[in-house]
Amino acid sequence: MLAKLGLSGIIAVVPVGLVWLYIIYGGMFYLDSEYAYSRWNKEACSQNHEGAVKVLVIGDSVVNAALCPDYLSDSTYNLSLGGVSPAEMYYVLEEYLENNQAPKVCYIGFSDQGYITDQNLYKRILYFHRFSKEQEEAIFADAEAFGEQSILIEDYENERKKYRLWFPDKYISALMNGGIFMRYSSNMECYIVVNEHKGSWMSQNENWDTGADTIEYNSFPVGEMQNYYMEKILDLCAENGITPRLVMIPVRPNCVCSIEYVEDWYKRAVLWQEHCPQMTYFYRPEGFEYEDFADDWHMNHNGAAKYSGMIKEIYAEDFE
Repeated sequence: MLAKLGLSGIIAVVPVGLVWLYIIYGGMFYLDSEYAYSRWNKEACSQNHEGAVKVLVIGDSVVNAALCPDYLSDSTYNLSLGGVSPAEMYYVLEEYLENNQAPKVCYIGFSDQGYITDQNLYKRILYFHRFSKEQEEAIFADAEAFGEQSILIEDYENERKKYRLWFPDKYISALMNGGIFMRYSSNMECYIVVNEHKGSWMSQNENWDTGADTIEYNSFPVGEMQNYYMEKILDLCAENGITPRLVMIPVRPNCVCSIEYVEDWYKRAVLWQEHCPQMTYFYRPEGFEYEDFADDWHMNHNGAAKYSGMIKEIYAEDFE
């Protein structure tokens, strides 16, 4: 009787164990394409590029879409990640520098949201396991110190542990949508494309929607934790002899920036420059049209070529 119960228990547990192992090790088979890019990003930071990288780009997806190595130089790498704040990018830069010779220049930029909150930490960053346990713990410790509410959600410690341990309830939706092996081909294609473009995923989408509602930008707030990590990024650049260049990515014509917004941005840029005197800054230029954007926030290949060309002309010495 006991033997039968034991065998029944094993039969019941084995399928659960197999599903769990699939969740942990089979991300390329069932997760969406951002996982493929996150995996490429981690591998790119851990590899030694033997001094071939002279220019780095870090930031969120808005920066990834706008500053493309294809239009800058063969020695440029874009290590931006979707949905991040300065906190995650600090650890990306630190990780890269642990394994590589320092580049001479680092372009830094985020969407407005990235300077205010870390709202995608759970569903994108922890979800894809881009960072180590120690890096995650450091981010959470700082979130507690600064009272960062976008991270300190209800029962946040258990939520973090569930992602760290790959709890099936966090991935069941992806498993249901991705099926068995259904996303491997598309994820491998994404990985190959991103690798060919040195970290940039240029959208071919032509979004010519001119009927969008007006979006008003009236202030440029920066969260305490986000400011702390921006200063840490600047310190890391200074310690390694890297020139940091702060950039603000252009927006679609339906976006209106008030005088107060522009003044706020310049005041913040000056404060960061006072913290790190070698930092330069370049506010978002005008002259970009709807056909330069893939959606409300991200440039397509047309916009990327235009903006990257502009940066290459202004900072020509970086790309020689």
